[in-house]
Amino acid sequence: MANLLLSWEAVSAVVAFFAGSAFAVLAMNDFKLAKTFFLIAAVDGAGGIIMWGTKEQLPTWLTAVIIFILVGGIGTLTFLAFRYVDGKKAAQNQPPPSVPTTEAPPPSATGEGETRELLRNVEFLQHRTDKINYLLFFVRLDKPYTPQELGTFRILLTVLNPPTDTIYISSFDEYASRDDRDGSKILLFGAHHITWSADQNLKFSRMLQNTSIIGGTPSEPSLVTGATFEVNSSQSERNRIDAWSEVGGPFATLQNLDNAVITINLSASLWPKVSYIGLRANDYLLLGLPRDCLAIADPVHAGKPSTQVDWPSGQRPPEDLQWVKVVPAGYLPGGRISRAGMMSLRLGFRLQFNDYTPLRIDRSEVLTVTEAIPTCDWYAP
Repeated sequence: MANLLLSWEAVSAVVAFFAGSAFAVLAMNDFKLAKTFFLIAAVDGAGGIIMWGTKEQLPTWLTAVIIFILVGGIGTLTFLAFRYVDGKKAAQNQPPPSVPTTEAPPPSATGEGETRELLRNVEFLQHRTDKINYLLFFVRLDKPYTPQELGTFRILLTVLNPPTDTIYISSFDEYASRDDRDGSKILLFGAHHITWSADQNLKFSRMLQNTSIIGGTPSEPSLVTGATFEVNSSQSERNRIDAWSEVGGPFATLQNLDNAVITINLSASLWPKVSYIGLRANDYLLLGLPRDCLAIADPVHAGKPSTQVDWPSGQRPPEDLQWVKVVPAGYLPGGRISRAGMMSLRLGFRLQFNDYTPLRIDRSEVLTVTEAIPTCDWYAP
């Protein structure tokens, strides 16, 4: 009878039946009965192996090794089966996870900011190929100043996109006076604005603008604008600008300004009064930095714009004029630049539209804009 029960045919059937039954009752969460069935299957399987060993005509030591390995394997499987049953039991006894009752948090400000930035990118991408018809470099002062307080001033912006594209924008004081009722003289604010190109290959006059604006209001300006040119100002100027674009002159479109380098020089007396500097093309602020983002280079790095720049005839400033070169404050803490930063200083302010997006503003906003375009730390080493 024992031989029949422990034959391979019986053992296979018994092991399969009880192992299958163990999984079946385990699905019904009867963990004790599942362990019992796994144990019966293991004992029957081990008994069958031992019975096989007594019948085989093999050396005793080899039979013992085979039985040891096979029975050990059955023991390991039984141990793992018991662990599996215990794990199912522990999981079944755990309380269900609590459902949060609070409302979902609102979208983060960071997410909204990223969405706005994406929309700005898409909008600017549509206008990158627009023809430039308005260009303004402006220096906003920290408060209104009288002409007497401003005194002599000069500003010079150089836009360079190597190897040949270069444009200069400059402005300088040109005060006038009028008689007051008591016979005294009242000094009126005035400025002379010029824009020109140093590209000798252009097939037209290099002077793009040569305009004086004197008097008017306010008499105590808080904004000193650089030279501007725009298509709608006059027929002759419109012809010059159209020709400038048609012959492939510098910066015909916004896209042509990508990767351009901006160099800014001011008369030394004007620098302490500066609160914001910006460059606007069409409806976009390409560069706009408040005073905290700016510094001045050491004199050894400032250069001498009076003698080193190719000025139009009759427009060269006095050689003894004291200039300062405005640079990003992020190069070194404290706002001063060492000799080690000379190579960086030669680059000036770089326009890179793939790294930041210009800000869309209208003309009136040059009086109030405070946003840094790009951010102040963008220029940090």
